[in-house]
Amino acid sequence: MEKLFYIFLYFVFYSVIGYICEVFYVYLGDKKWVNRGFMHGPYIPIYGNGAMLVSFAITSMHIKKDSFIIFLFGLVLCSLLEYTTSYVMEKVFHNRWWDYSEKKYNLNGRVCLQNSVLFGVGSVAIIYLFNPLFNKLYHVMSTTTVMWISIIIFIIMLTDFLISFFEALKVSSVASHLDKLIEEYEKKKALGQKIKTRLIEAYPYLVKRNTKLLDKLKKLKNKDKN
Repeated sequence: MEKLFYIFLYFVFYSVIGYICEVFYVYLGDKKWVNRGFMHGPYIPIYGNGAMLVSFAITSMHIKKDSFIIFLFGLVLCSLLEYTTSYVMEKVFHNRWWDYSEKKYNLNGRVCLQNSVLFGVGSVAIIYLFNPLFNKLYHVMSTTTVMWISIIIFIIMLTDFLISFFEALKVSSVASHLDKLIEEYEKKKALGQKIKTRLIEAYPYLVKRNTKLLDKLKKLKNKDKN
């Protein structure tokens, strides 16, 4: 049971680290803070899964701790994870959540060389920097503390996931028809109250001409409030 708690908190730790990196990365490009997570909380599960995948591969395969080898393994494994996640989410929600087609050296728009290189660099940081840090933090806590923290976080994340999942289903169903919905909203403003914009901001590719549409939607909502 203790090993299960360790794995779960390890997953949470890197989900939070990934969220922080993602938000700052987007801020550097867009100069604005956006919750880039699929869920509402400050965590992105795909980063937690990626960190576990890399660490498990390095440990189980007894790979020599060579920075370049770790870089290559991280680049390949995390790229496969991102590609698979993109494919599964598209099948589940019937919509593409991100697309790198405009970037050089991309694969079906699901992964691109730029992000893959960052995954490789991040994997080196995981093995040499963040894993030792996590282990120190983990072993400072008692078994009881670890158990209760794990249970509380699990309940929060599970609840968040369920809410976000059903929200995402609604967002995906309206994303491709947002133009029409805005026109209807202008005629009947109450309809706009049901439209969720957080996930659309986090994943701009969901809606074509997203910036223009969101600005228009927000202005309409502000007028309604006033």
